[in-house]
Amino acid sequence: MIVDVHVHPMLRFGNAACFDEEEAKLLDCMDRAGIEKSNAIPIATNERGFTAYTNTDVIEYMASFLYKILERNPRRFYSMIWLNPYLPMDVLSDFIRRYVLNGPFNGIKILYEMKVSDRKFEPLAAFMEKYDVPVLIHAWYNNFQAYAECEPCDIACLAGKFPGLRILMAHLRGSRFRGVQDIKKHKNVSIDTCGSESEDGYLAYALKELGPERVVYGSDYPGRDFSASIGRIESLDMPDEVREKIFSQNAINFLTGGRL
Repeated sequence: MIVDVHVHPMLRFGNAACFDEEEAKLLDCMDRAGIEKSNAIPIATNERGFTAYTNTDVIEYMASFLYKILERNPRRFYSMIWLNPYLPMDVLSDFIRRYVLNGPFNGIKILYEMKVSDRKFEPLAAFMEKYDVPVLIHAWYNNFQAYAECEPCDIACLAGKFPGLRILMAHLRGSRFRGVQDIKKHKNVSIDTCGSESEDGYLAYALKELGPERVVYGSDYPGRDFSASIGRIESLDMPDEVREKIFSQNAINFLTGGRL
């Protein structure tokens, strides 16, 4: 069984006609790669292809897509909603209550609107910790930093402040050896295997330093192909039980608390 924890359906904001097309394309790619279930985290783009700013209208638009695919394919998808932490806290808490606590979604995705080490992020983090809402956070060490893009050290800072918050740090390949060391002591942080091109050594290092329970398979589709992302895992010799944890059990534990 393979569960992909990091998948981005790409939606054209304001054009709900794209929903069926994106759903069909995603399911076809999953089937051809042998992926039983994926964690769908939609991203809305505008007419120029740029990621649309996550105001309340965009969030509701992405949620409508998730409701649709979950209703039609309940056995194929988990789901997360992308929130902008700069929105007022009463708006954010209302979204989380409606979509996650009282709705069908599994958690929250944070992209790069705000560094999660910023004190302004703390009310949202405290709310998610209190209600055990898992969060997937983009992180990367690079020379072309986007505005407020998180680095693994920011994730470590957040994890230290909120040790009960379940955090998945995105992009092993973008975080690299330094990022693994940043989060190593924070047991509430796991890392997914996606990001940039495959390169030998990073997965083995993460398994050695973090243990197999904290490494989760993810592709970052459509940024990376499912099959190539699976190959990152298959290329490394490991016991079957470790492979099962990476490919499915760790994702299920993170997204559902272990419930299938």
